[in-house]
This record gives sequence, structure tokens and C-alpha cells, in this order.
Amino acid sequence: MKKEVAEWLASRGISQPTWEANRVEGGMAQFYDGAKMSVVFGYYRNGDRINYKARSLENKDYKQQTGREQRFYNLDSVLAGVDDVWIVEGEMDALSLAEISLPAISVPGGAPSSASTDTSPRQYGFVE
Repeated sequence: MKKEVAEWLASRGISQPTWEANRVEGGMAQFYDGAKMSVVFGYYRNGDRINYKARSLENKDYKQQTGREQRFYNLDSVLAGVDDVWIVEGEMDALSLAEISLPAISVPGGAPSSASTDTSPRQYGFVE
């Protein structure tokens, strides 16, 4: 974990034990307009990383691997025997709830920028 990313997470109230337990990474990620320091959220299935989302620290740009499986963020962790799960809009929301010991998952693309009535598998295929 790069120091800048750890400091950014701490400024958002996310402690090192929480980001370590949730396998959050940090470093340079390539975006359309160049490499940027980013926090990287891994998406896992049965312990194997199947996708990731990078969020640049400076201007909130996002990037996911294209053509990869869409899955709830943190689903592997909460499938480990909890009765209640919170579904939230973003990875940082899921980490914030983890800080207070509430199991949470996040939708893979966050909230849409505008309302949609699209219920196609393309939009919600990650719901199993």
C-alpha cells in the first residue's frame, strides 16, 4: 500500500485493519488520460480476484477491468456465515460499515448517474 493511499483512506475514516481485512490495495493505475495514484478495490470469487475497480485520489476517476465478471464488492467476505447484510452504493460505503462491524456489499458499478428503468441482465446480471 502506497503511503498516500493509506493516508487518504485514514482521512476517510478507514483504518489499516479494515483495509487490510478487505484486501484494499493502492498505487498507480492507468486511466485514459495517464497514470494516477489510486485506491484499488478487488472483487473476489472463492478467494480469486476476478475484477477490480480503481479510484483515483485526485479527481474521483474510476476504472474497472473490461470484459470481466460483475459481482458485488465484498461478497466473499459476507458469505462466510452472517445473517444480515447491508447493500450499499459504493466500496467506500462498504468499508465504512466494516469499521463498525456491519457486513456490507456494494453494487459493482456504484449508483447510476441518472435514473433508469433498465432491468436487463446487462444492468443487473451480477445479482445471483
